[in-house]
Amino acid sequence: MDPERYERLMDLFDETCELAPEAQQAAVRQLAVQDADLAERLAKLLKHDAAEVTVLEQEPQAVLAQLQVETQLEAPAVVDPSLLAAGTTIDAWEVLSPLGAGGVGLVYRVKHRVHGQVAALKFIRADDEQSLRRFEREFRAIARLRHPGCVRVYERGTAEIGPYFVMELVAGGDAMQLAGAPASTLLPIFVGVAEALAYVHEAGMLHRDLKPANILLTDDDPPRPKLADFGLAQLPDASGVLTHHGVVGSLDFLAPEQVRGAGVGPKSDLFSLGCTLFMLWTGRSAFQGDNFERLVARRQGKAPRLHTVRDAPGPLSDLVHQLLRPEPADRPASATAVAEALRDLVGAVLPSMPWPTKPRRKMAPRRS
Repeated sequence: MDPERYERLMDLFDETCELAPEAQQAAVRQLAVQDADLAERLAKLLKHDAAEVTVLEQEPQAVLAQLQVETQLEAPAVVDPSLLAAGTTIDAWEVLSPLGAGGVGLVYRVKHRVHGQVAALKFIRADDEQSLRRFEREFRAIARLRHPGCVRVYERGTAEIGPYFVMELVAGGDAMQLAGAPASTLLPIFVGVAEALAYVHEAGMLHRDLKPANILLTDDDPPRPKLADFGLAQLPDASGVLTHHGVVGSLDFLAPEQVRGAGVGPKSDLFSLGCTLFMLWTGRSAFQGDNFERLVARRQGKAPRLHTVRDAPGPLSDLVHQLLRPEPADRPASATAVAEALRDLVGAVLPSMPWPTKPRRKMAPRRS
């Protein structure tokens, strides 16, 4: 829908959502005489709203108890990255210094003892089946990728410390350090991330944990983004079909269908991309409140428009708004389409900053 038509739909929804069900149905029938498509969309919104009221009336903890988020409702326990001393050798690699840790994974800067190549070595200090599966999944995912916007993997092995793989060293930190940066810095990063995600999807994969912390930056000037941490990636099975592994992902970036444990597809990654762009542009999450409030807000599409939090060009605000729509069918067609829109945006707006903030209507109060 074009922006004006979408605004009209939202106005109608605000006018009718507080009415009794019989009056809502009458309003939809009356609208259908003039605009059948708009009436159908309004009916869907009202049906969705009625279902959410039921959710809101449940005890928050009861709803959260139904979620089986693999690792993300609580922060992972951090493993001390200094377990390996500088100079320790792991097969052909010499440890130089620790790079970081999260959950049960540790990452070190290493150098090849013969060729002198500097890289990152990642291993796990765990032998539980779930951690080993995730580690194996990450290796299989990265090993498939050959794109400048994705971290490359070089080799794998098993040492006394456990299984490991060696991957490209991306030395500029993660994208979260750019939160709130100027548009001239962020917009090219956005394009690069969308292009890399499009490649991942074209390779038949889903990332399922897209967030600023999993976007690494090169130390070039300007920096270039690279997708990393494919430990939750969804890979095709032997028949080429993507298999479902339950509800996974980071809470601030989960798509509504991921929260429900429903079918997950490329458009789930697009929702996470929208959350990521919102976070990087504004420095805050698109959804506020406690865990329950954030889960319900995403299912109701209650993220604020981007430009109401920080001035933004209209096309970017509209694109992020579309990425954050609760129904996958209402999001952009593909990551490729998002990348194209962002490239057009870079060409159109960077020479003419700053952008005016378009005035927005005041939302009608909703039921508490």
